[in-house]
Amino acid sequence: MASQCSPTADVPVQGQENDIYEHPTKKCPDYTEGKVVYRCRSGQWNQITDRCKPLEPKDLSYASTDFELLINQPMVSVTPSVKGYQCKFLIKTPAGEITPPALPAGISLSSTDGTISGTPTELKEKFTYTIIARNDVGDAEAVISILVTSEKGNTVMWVIIIVLAVLILAVIGLCLFFRIRGTGRNTHKARALKATAASKTNRV
Repeated sequence: MASQCSPTADVPVQGQENDIYEHPTKKCPDYTEGKVVYRCRSGQWNQITDRCKPLEPKDLSYASTDFELLINQPMVSVTPSVKGYQCKFLIKTPAGEITPPALPAGISLSSTDGTISGTPTELKEKFTYTIIARNDVGDAEAVISILVTSEKGNTVMWVIIIVLAVLILAVIGLCLFFRIRGTGRNTHKARALKATAASKTNRV
């Protein structure tokens, strides 16, 4: 006797062995296309996973594309966003090369989610990498650069210092301006008083 599949929460009908049920409202996962389909097999409804086909990945991006790292200091892990299903991540091999360029010593790229993490252990000049998110349909790419240095220039701190220096110079300039202006007025007033006194003396 052929196995029968009883109704379930996902498949509200009864079926015989190898019967197919196409769900009318349930959708395939994000970034795939197709229909959610179940097959009755050995008394159970099982989803046929290959009926949802992945789309080509796109819009791979990292929050930052220019990484300046300090040697022997752990970097803040960065995970990319990508519109893709079941992607694996790798470094693109440049044209004419056999193997992809290596990340700085101590830094790694997760093949499952594209996270860049680790602690750099060697100095390395700025180098550009192309990261690929790949599935069975195609690739999406993102370009990043990584520099490993012993001193990290704090751009924000330099900007603050420059702004403060400009403000201090402006205040000093204003003080000098009003002081000179006040001195000039006092000198003019003293001369006027002196002239008045001299005039009165002449009249006497």
